[in-house]
Amino acid sequence: MPIINKSASNYVEYISKNNPPYLSKKRDASINLNGKVSDCNGEIIWCRHIASYWSEFFCSNSGKIDYETFSSPQLLSKAIVIQENKGTNNIKGDVYFVENESWGSVIYNLFLQLEKENKSHTSLEVHSPGHAMALGIKIKNDKENKFVINFYDPNQTATHKRVFFCTNNICDIINLTAYDFLSEQCLKCYGLKEDTLSLFVDKTKSNDNNNVFIKKLPDNILQGVVINFAMGAGLREIIKKVYNDTRFTDLTKSQMKILCESKNVNNVPGLLLALQNGHDNVIDEYGTLIKKSNLNKEELIHILSARTLDGTIPGLYQALQNGHAQAIKSYGNLVLDTINKNIDLEYLLSAFKYEAHSSNKYTPGLFSAFQNGHADAIKAYCGVLGNSNLKRGEIIRMLEARNYDGAPGLLLAYQNGDINTIQSFFDSLIMLDISKDFIEELLTAKHYDFTGLSLAISHRHDHVVKLYGKLFKKLDTSPYKMSIILALAIDCERNNANIIIDSEYKSNKAVKEYVEILKEFNICPEKVAEYLSEFSGKHFLDVYNYYSN
Repeated sequence: MPIINKSASNYVEYISKNNPPYLSKKRDASINLNGKVSDCNGEIIWCRHIASYWSEFFCSNSGKIDYETFSSPQLLSKAIVIQENKGTNNIKGDVYFVENESWGSVIYNLFLQLEKENKSHTSLEVHSPGHAMALGIKIKNDKENKFVINFYDPNQTATHKRVFFCTNNICDIINLTAYDFLSEQCLKCYGLKEDTLSLFVDKTKSNDNNNVFIKKLPDNILQGVVINFAMGAGLREIIKKVYNDTRFTDLTKSQMKILCESKNVNNVPGLLLALQNGHDNVIDEYGTLIKKSNLNKEELIHILSARTLDGTIPGLYQALQNGHAQAIKSYGNLVLDTINKNIDLEYLLSAFKYEAHSSNKYTPGLFSAFQNGHADAIKAYCGVLGNSNLKRGEIIRMLEARNYDGAPGLLLAYQNGDINTIQSFFDSLIMLDISKDFIEELLTAKHYDFTGLSLAISHRHDHVVKLYGKLFKKLDTSPYKMSIILALAIDCERNNANIIIDSEYKSNKAVKEYVEILKEFNICPEKVAEYLSEFSGKHFLDVYNYYSN
């Protein structure tokens, strides 16, 4: 997603050469909307979204582009609606691994394919290690056939480069390279200077099953950039080919480490991309590659943490945040099969995200899953902990998922009224065979002078309060302990007022459900009042009497 603001001087440079790809004089090459516009849901529109939209527009409009939309931030914002499943890549269809020197030969073969299929045009997305672009190719039937290549870079949002060939010189297309379309500055910024490899993706060839077909492999498959592409796009067959390559075992230790880290130009590891995008199948294959790598444990811990360049965000955090349950399971299997020390397991599975420039401010991955209501991801995560050799105390600490301020993750589910997440977490705790006392403590979710039930009541989530009573009833919690738990939930005063059960309790159905819990457990209201201040106790008894009459 790099953003480059290009000057008009680049335009002069390109058109002064002999028959290179050129920019149209009719369009404004200085417009750059990459990363500067949001869709109707507030999601930032990046190069991959713009390139994909351009490619689809080209195909649906007979190989023509109306740049009115691409020139206007307002129109582009309305035109593109981001529909990603919290990931960055949506690569389906025919896939070509293309070296910088081979752009022309691939494009030439695509023209031959168009002629064979009697089609006039098609488009492809071009993914470099650090950017997304597009190609539109078409055959114009006039006095002599013209084979037209349009190259689109979202950093010049309102124009494209164009070059054409005729029947008598079509073979010259083979000589085109990435260097004909991109400046030295762009090659470096887009990751094509060191890792001279791109993915060409023909989505017009995708079918209802969204299958991927590898049409061209790179000359050298044993490259970190190849694995990075494969992990980000979910190309499991590529990972298989890597570890089955006869040259794989001949790699030096340093070469093997670089291969397994599989970082792109922005130093983002491939495993992080796979976790972020939810590619569980490719993570399984990556696990086989890791086992065959014979790297030492210290190196593996660093690689498996799959953190961003600044070390703040690990891959597992991304999977939990985005709700990729199957990817969490696959990652859990990989870690448990590879790492045996509890201290290392806790580090990897806690998946702490650190605030930039402050290691004291951290958030565990499970906290983000609670925050976003990913019930299936939470269940998968609990399953991973259950399959580990972690001690019970370590597991409970991880299940609390407290952030740097001490707030437990489950607190957010109560606040959001998320009964599915609460129920799923409860079922997972039962599955983990955790003692009743600890389950009661986890469900209470105490933070400072309020609990999860406090937030459910104050946010008027009556359905959550009702579920709360059912879960503790299922645990067979004693009336004595339940009275303490219920008192904790409403023992919160500010300026001589109870902020949980406020003066508007008569219209709050959650308060009514709270009173019903007392009745369900046969708890005398006076018993709860004993644990409250004089003011809150009297107020609570008034509330109880109101709902009991």
